[in-house]
Formats: sequence, structure tokens, C-alpha cells
Amino acid sequence: MKTYPVREIGTIRKLIRSILRRCTDSFNKHSEFYVAAKPDFHTGWHRIPNFNALYADWIRKNARIDRSDLTRFFFIYLQVEALLDKKIEGAFAEVGVFRGTTARLFRLLAPERELFVFDTFEGFTAEDVRLEKSGKKTRVGGWKVSIEEIKAFVGERNTHFIKGRFPDSATAVPPDTRFALVHLDTDLYAPQ
Repeated sequence: MKTYPVREIGTIRKLIRSILRRCTDSFNKHSEFYVAAKPDFHTGWHRIPNFNALYADWIRKNARIDRSDLTRFFFIYLQVEALLDKKIEGAFAEVGVFRGTTARLFRLLAPERELFVFDTFEGFTAEDVRLEKSGKKTRVGGWKVSIEEIKAFVGERNTHFIKGRFPDSATAVPPDTRFALVHLDTDLYAPQ
């Protein structure tokens, strides 16, 4: 595993970080803005080959949300890096693709790996919306995406686009398939 130098931070910065961490939940719930803490690794972004190109890709389809989701970007990057460094065999998968941002990052970081992309591509079903907690802004058909648009964005090489409601759609995966990494991102209590 690669190690990165730890940067010392001053007392004032520690205090500011502590205050932000304590206030984030309230701020996120009661405003239109979103605050997220970056992982410690964010100071090492310059050690990621092609960071600027990867980041530009990361925010291309959904800049408003994905800009504030750097924690997930770094988490995925570090997981894929570790799997590749340790030569752990297996396919990657994403359940709940929406605009394809994470699937595309998988494809860019590990183009030779098989990638299975699961989604209804029809948005949320009435049955799944009914099971959601009240107060959530979930609607039937929400997050519908075009499978053709996702194929064009993610790329079709070594990628299997499996349409249907998960986990029922998992039967489309060949039984001898072994997975190294699976990203579950269904956004609802009931899988999609």
C-alpha cells in the first residue's frame, strides 16, 4: 500500500475543523448548501496521476452535487489503487448508476476490469417509493436515465449494462464471476 506524508495542521485550523464537523449536520439539514469534510488524503491530490482530468470527469455530469462529494471520489480512488497494487482479481460493479459518474471513474481507473452496471434505467418504481420514509422527496420515475446516454458516458468496453430491479437483475451475471469491488448506491430503502 502506498503511504503519503501527513501534513501538520495548526491549532487554528484544528479548531475550525472541529467547529465545522460539529455544525455540519445542522447546517446541511437547514440550508440549501452542503458541507462535507474532506478525507485527510485530500492534501495528497497532487500525487494522483491526471488528477485534474479525473476531477473534471467526476463533476462533468452533476457538478453541483459531485463537487461536494470529494470524500467518495478519494475513497473510490484509494480502493481501486489498493486493489490494483495488491493485484486482487475480480470484476467491479455498481448498483444504482444514475448519471454514471462512479461507473466512469471505475472505467478510467481500471479499464481492463470487467464492470457490471445495474440500474432500472426507469427511475424509482411506485412500490419502492411507497416503502420510503415520509418526508423524503422521492417520486415515481425519479432519477430516470437513458441507458444509451450512460453507455456513451461510461464506455461499453468490458462493461455490462444490466437493466432491471436489483437484486432480481443479478441473475444476469455469469455464475463464475468473482467481484473485487461492488459499489451499492440505490438511494432507496428498497433496492432498485
